[in-house]
This record gives sequence, structure tokens and C-alpha cells, in this order.
Amino acid sequence: MSRMGRVALAWAVVGLVMLTVGACEAGEGLVVGDEADITSASGTEDDAFGSQPKSDATDDSSGTPPAPEPDIAGPDGSEPSGEDAASGGCPPGSGCFGEPCNENSDCQSGWCVDHLGGAVCSEPCEDKCPDGWSCESVGGSGTDLVYICVSNFTNLCRPCTEASDCVSAQGVEDACVSYGEEGSFCGGVCGDESPCPEGFACQDAETVDGVPTKQCVNETGICECTEKSENLALFTECSRENEFGVCTGMRVCSGGGLTACDALEPAAEVCNGLDDDCDGEVDEVSCDDGNPCTEDACAGEGGCTHTELLDAACDDDNACTFADQCVGDACQGEPLVCDDGNPCTDDVCDEALGCVYEPNTAPCSDGEPCTMADVCAEGACQAGQELSCDDGNPCTFDECGGDLGCMYKPLDGSPCDDGNECTVGDVCEEGLCTSSSLLACDDGNPCTTDSCDPSAGGCTYKNNQIPCDDGSLCTSGDLCAAGACVPGKVVVQCDDQNPCTNDVCDPNSGCTHLALEGACDDGNQCTVGDTCVNAMCVASEMAICDDKNPCTFDVCDPSTGCSHTAQDGFCSDGNACTVGDMCAGGVCVSEGMAACDDQNPCTVDSCDVELGCVHSPSPSPCTDGNACTTGDSCQGGVCVAEASIICDDGNPCTVDSCNSQVGCLHTPSEGPCDDKNACTTGDSCQAGVCLGDGALLCDDGNPCTLDICTVDGGCAHEPQPGGCLDDDPCTVGDTCVNGACVPGDLLACDDGNPCTADSCGPGGQCQHLPTDEACDDGNPCTAGDHCSDGFCKATSMTDCDDAEICTQDWCDVEMGCMHTPNDAPCNDGDACTVGDVCANGTCAAGEQALGCSDQNPCTVDGCDPLIGCLFDALEGPCDDGDVCTEGDSCVAGACVGETVSCDDGNLCTTDLCDVEQGCAHEVNELPCDDGSACTANDTCDGGACLGQSIECEDGESCTDDFCDPAVGCLHPSLDGPCDDG
Repeated sequence: MSRMGRVALAWAVVGLVMLTVGACEAGEGLVVGDEADITSASGTEDDAFGSQPKSDATDDSSGTPPAPEPDIAGPDGSEPSGEDAASGGCPPGSGCFGEPCNENSDCQSGWCVDHLGGAVCSEPCEDKCPDGWSCESVGGSGTDLVYICVSNFTNLCRPCTEASDCVSAQGVEDACVSYGEEGSFCGGVCGDESPCPEGFACQDAETVDGVPTKQCVNETGICECTEKSENLALFTECSRENEFGVCTGMRVCSGGGLTACDALEPAAEVCNGLDDDCDGEVDEVSCDDGNPCTEDACAGEGGCTHTELLDAACDDDNACTFADQCVGDACQGEPLVCDDGNPCTDDVCDEALGCVYEPNTAPCSDGEPCTMADVCAEGACQAGQELSCDDGNPCTFDECGGDLGCMYKPLDGSPCDDGNECTVGDVCEEGLCTSSSLLACDDGNPCTTDSCDPSAGGCTYKNNQIPCDDGSLCTSGDLCAAGACVPGKVVVQCDDQNPCTNDVCDPNSGCTHLALEGACDDGNQCTVGDTCVNAMCVASEMAICDDKNPCTFDVCDPSTGCSHTAQDGFCSDGNACTVGDMCAGGVCVSEGMAACDDQNPCTVDSCDVELGCVHSPSPSPCTDGNACTTGDSCQGGVCVAEASIICDDGNPCTVDSCNSQVGCLHTPSEGPCDDKNACTTGDSCQAGVCLGDGALLCDDGNPCTLDICTVDGGCAHEPQPGGCLDDDPCTVGDTCVNGACVPGDLLACDDGNPCTADSCGPGGQCQHLPTDEACDDGNPCTAGDHCSDGFCKATSMTDCDDAEICTQDWCDVEMGCMHTPNDAPCNDGDACTVGDVCANGTCAAGEQALGCSDQNPCTVDGCDPLIGCLFDALEGPCDDGDVCTEGDSCVAGACVGETVSCDDGNLCTTDLCDVEQGCAHEVNELPCDDGSACTANDTCDGGACLGQSIECEDGESCTDDFCDPAVGCLHPSLDGPCDDG
């Protein structure tokens, strides 16, 4: 029987556990297991039933009461129940609930059921069972039904390879959970409503298909084999992994538990006809013996082979030979001649490098008349000592005239530099540099003393501190500071204390008081809309103090404004969803919310603040309490079923029905059937499953097809990969493609010699005929290579001169022309660099750069490669070194700042700035305003504004006289006894 068949049969038997009342009285139980016959005590075959309504458990017409419920402890350690509890319940080892069993007769209750991948004794029940068990009905013909506990975890910890191996008795497909290297085992659906058995934890796990799930998993991380699993030889897949790959195998439940993994140990691939690293490919390894005169191949089980290649082109690894050819099993070539025609190199041949041209230091001639003592250096003739003709005069052109020696020609009229920064218009005259005028240094600033200092680099502008005029009528005593005219210490005060005028000092005309428009404050808290009219503050209307709160009394006081006094009484908060509204502490408060729940699941209960309680019909799903209906939903506020459920499970080996309390029932039947598998014969129903007992043979004799039998199409021949033979001796590596043998690559007849024509002849023998064509002898230092008598020969040497002054040119027999960088002096064409020298094959700037710094923070000092030093004016912040200026910024190449404001906001101090110490604040004795309406004649004293307190007593005994700093004197009325005199 197939593994799938065994799983399905176990599911059906565990779900049934059939027993008649007569069998119970006779003391004969049922054997529950894979492929066990289910019979009554009389030997006749009973019908099995699923769960039935518990009202049918007894039938007075039969005259036989239901079997008593044995009082035995559950697997969770619960106490025995019933009349037998006083006598000690079930003695251990006598077939108690949860003890292992093989057949029904092993159990005191008469029922042996599947549990945790094995079989244990069950017990009768009324409506409850221990955690992990369900109370289900079983019985025989008629109405003889009995309820027993059935495990919710029949397959938990059972070896598996896929989810279909873990179908539970209740039809739930538990996951096949990966236990890592241990293998894979059945889990169990779990959650808050279905806790796991003892020793198992409900946790996140991963199925063998890599899907995350929540299942019951053994807390030890190991699943032991049960006796049942060993009898069925159940197995789980395993693997061995190392740096060479992964090999798969199996672990099988046997008498000693799970066997060790039988997977092969991955190993490095070698030529032996085996898949050593388990990657699905065989002999993917090189047989190269390192000899260019042998043809290397892998012969599978025969190992590596090495066949001699006679007269084939090769490489003897000697760079001093060319046109190498196999002679016997050795590679030989003709000697290479090394001569580069350069007197500054010693030419030799190195077997590893080929021709090597070592630079020497012999005397030579560079052909230049203005050099002397030329000598070889770095493989080239270098000029010796140059004849120096520089006289240091910028007004002469200095050159070497060969036989004439040094010549100096005047450059009259050319611009020059006489070295004096205070002269301009320097020009060459009769070979000397002269100037025409002095540099003008006036910057137009009366606060700087202007002069020119040749040692300082030209014009200098020194700040002075002489009196000046900043042009403003609002200041006096102006003085120069930090190169700018700073306002004097005296500043005109123009404030007239009127909020409806704008008091300013115009530098041209003095103090002005301009009438303002807009909002103001007249000091009366009971007026609003105060605005300035003709430089006076006028109110537009009285303030409205009604806060719309029925629980307050609203009044207005000119000095304090609106007040709202709390009052008691009935009120309404305007919300129809509250009841018992009353004023409390000035707020309308309700006793609570109106109750709107009508206890109908098909209405949405809510409350509208205007309408009160609202009960709207809801389209939400609901349940009508009938397990045989489906699509229940709310319609017009009532729960209505859409249709009856369909209980057809599509299984020809079950009788399908429906119970209003538990739903669909599927009772196994017997007889012939069709398992829809063309590969089986003799199909029949067995415990609710259609099984066949024979198989078809489908071998078509084609090595390029995999012959299988499909469930829906009979025999099928699927193409499979692999090697084959196409009967062509000139092809190798023939392979199966789409079910047919396809020729592989042509036999490798290339002898590696470009001067032979290679082909495959009769019988698969290679042929090599000499040619007369251009070729490549593999030496980049030769040119004009051509085939002759089967060998490639050169006709000339390669020219490697690249005409670059910064490289030394030579030829390497492996890499070709080489251009080695030198360190000769050169000119990079950049006026901003000096001491240029060759580096890495190009002319690089010298380490010393042209100095171009003028020490001015308001210029960007740079150098133009064509012109030389440049000093461009900057824009942006700077520091002029003067504490009485701020916001210093560069203007036309100079740092200029704005005068610092030293105003501390105190009318009783005169604020000024000292060029050395910064801001200072001298106290004064001017009139002022301390901001209080309770003082008069305010005057500055010691830097603070002080006033004399005013008297608010009005002589009336019925008023409370006091002063408010914001409004002035107030006289609110008093209540109580008094004396009118």
C-alpha cells in the first residue's frame, strides 16, 4: 500500500472508532490502526458513525442502557470522576486513559485510539474531555451510540515529508514542520482555543515548503519514533552538507528509533563516473596534466587519460624560443635573437621573460650642440651638462647659438617688473626695466590715511580716529573708528508717549510725530474697537460679555472687563444623548448617557445628539445556530441563512449527510470504485478510501525518456537529460535533448598550430595538413609572421617608439611594446608650477607651487595656468578688527562693517560704543515713564525709572479706594453698615 494510502486509511479509522453496545457488554473492544478490520463481538462487520446529537445516546426501546463511563485519570493528570472514584479508579498498567495500546482489548474502556503518532487508550465522555481531546460519538447500527474522547493531535511528531502526511482525524491538514537536521515531523494546529499537549509548545515554525506558520512543536527539538511509526517504517528526509555541497537521504523509524541519515558525505568531484558533490552532474573536473603535448580527457570509471599529440604546436614555457612544436611527448622551439639596435642597452634573453634590454651607462652623443658630457641613462642617451646662458635680466632674450655660444638680445618695449610695487607702467628700454609713474593710493575715505610702501607690497590704508560727520541730524560728536565714520554719543529722544503717533528722528529734519491709523487701547476694559482718529485713541462700541452659558451671570467692570459668575439651576447641554442636565460650578453637566443597546446583532445601535437613540439595520454577517446552513447574514435587522451547505466530499467511498448541530458527516462505505488513476487496477473502497492493487509497466526502450504512468493519461514518456551515443565517431559528449539523442561537440582535432588545417577523417581520426598563410608566432616583439612548412616564422622586429619624452620604450616577448615611465625634467605647460618632472609616464607639476598669497581676507588668491598669480575681490563676511562694527563684509576687495547698535532698551541710560572696549551705558536723569498708572512725575534715577505714588482716597466711606497699575485709581462700592455723620 502507498504512503498516501496508509495516511488516508489511518485518518478514517481514527475518526470512526466503532463499537456496538453488545460488543462492550461482551468485553471485546476494537483494534484501531492502519489496515485493521473493524468488527463487532459477533464477528459481523458493523457500520461506523460520525458525531451524532447527544440526545440519541440512549434508547429506552432497546432495553439496554448506555455503557457506564469509566472513571479514569486523563493524560493531563485530572482526577477520576464517577462512582468508581472511591474505589481507586483505573489501576496503572491495566489499560488506563492515555496508556499505550495496540488493540482495543488492551484498554479497560475498550477503545484504543490514535494519539501523537501512536495509539493510546481512550475513555467515555459526556460533553468534555481533557485539553487536546474532543468528545465524539461512535456506535453500531440503529441508535446504539457512545461518546468517547478522540485526540486532536493524532499525528503530532509523526515523521513526514509533505503536509498530506499529516491529515488529522478531524480532517485538519496539519503542517509538516522542519526540525532542522533532525528531519521533518507533523505539527498540530494550536492557539488560545486549542492549547498544545504537555511537552509541546505553540510557536512560530517553518514548513518543509518554507512557509511560516504557528504549530505545536516538541519543546526538546526532537521527535521520537512511536511503535506504530516503527511498524509502518515511516521516514523523513535528511541531508549532509559541507564545503563541497549537499547530499539528501532518509531517516527511517526502525526498532531502535530513527536511523542515522543515509545521505552520502559530499566530497570534492574527481574523475570516477560518480556525482561526488551531489550537484546532479558527474565528473565536472579537469584532467589537465600540465603537458601541452598530451590530449587530456575524463573516461568516467576509467579515470583520466592522456594521449600524445605528435607534431602539434605547443608552448615549451621558454620565452627564448619560438615556433614551438611537439616532438615525441616533449615541446621544442627555435632560438630567439635579441637585438634592439640601441647602444644604451645590453641585449640578453631570459627563459622566463624572453628578450631583456638592460640599460647601461656608456658614453654617447645626443646630437645637441649646447650640451656636453652626454651619457646613457635608463636605456636612452641623456643630455649631459647644458650650457647656461641666463643673465637674470628680464629685458634680454637669452639663447645658445651652437658654435656662437650664448647670445643676449635686448627686448625694448616689452612689459617688465622693476620689483617696486609703488611704480606702474614698467617697460624695457635699452635692455633695462624702467618705470614711468608712481602708483595712486587714494581710496576716497576720510577715515583712512593712504600711502604706498614698496616693502609692504604697494598701497596701504591705515585707519585714523579724527572727527567726521556721518550726515545725520540725530547724532553728534561723530568720530572715525575702524576706517568708518561712527555716529556720536548723543542720540535725540523723540517719544511723545502718545500711542497714536509714530515718533522718529529723521537724519535730515530731526524729530517728527506722525499720526497713526489702526487699533489702539483707551484703557477702558468695557470698550472695544479702539482706533486712532486724528492722533487720538477713540472707542467704537461697548464690549459684549454674554458667554452664551446659561449657568453664568455676565457683567462688565471698566477696570477689569467682563466677568462670569456661576449660578445654579436646570439647564440643557443641547445633546439628546445625555440625561439629567444641571448647572454645577458654572457648567451644564449631565447625569450620564442614554442607553441605546437593543441586544439585536443585526442592528447598529447609535445615538444622535439631536434625535437620540437610533437603531439602523446592519448588513453584518451573523449565525442562525444551524450548522447545515451557510451564508448567514443580516437582512432588514434579522439573521437569515442564504442556503443549505453541500456535504458532498467528492469521495465515492463515503455516504454524505448533515447534522444541524455538528454539520457534515461522511460515513465510509465499501464496494468497487475508480481511484481515477490509470496506473492502478482492481480499485475498491477500503475504510473510506479508493485504493488499487496493481500497476502498469511503461518502458519504451528509449534511454532519453523517463517512463512513468500518470493518473489521468496512462503511460507517459517524459524527456530526461543524460548522456547517449549518436553513432557518429566525429562527435563527443552526445546528450539527450527533448527525448532524442542529439550529437555533441565535434571531436577536438585542433592541434593548436595556426599553420595546419585540422579536420576529422574516416573512423574519427584527426588530420593536420600544413598551410601557407599569415599567422601569429605568439611573440609580440616580431612582425610579418607567416606559415612555412607547418611552422609560424617572423620576418622583422616590432617598432615600439611612442615619441613620448616621459617613457622609455622597449619590447617584452609576452606583453609586447612596453613604455616604462622615467623621471626626466619636463614642462607641463602650467605657469603655476615650477620644477616639473616626469612621473608615471606623463609630465607632472613640480612639488613647489608658485606663491600667490596677498594676506588679504577679501581677495581670492589664485593662479591662472596661462597668466600666473591672480587676486580676485571677494564678496561675503569678514572681520575688520573693530569691536564697534558688525556685519563686516568684503566690498571692492576691502573689509567694511556697519556701526554696532548699543541700545539696551533703557531710557535711563545713554548708550555709546568705545572703539577699544565696545558698548557702554551711562546713566542719565531724563524724564521717563515707568508704565504704572499709580505713579506720577517719573524720572530716571541711577539707571531706573522711578515715580511718586498717587493718592486715591475719595473721602467716601462706602467705596473701597485703591490703585491698579494698569488703570489707575478705582472706587468700587461697598455693602454693609456705615456712618452718614
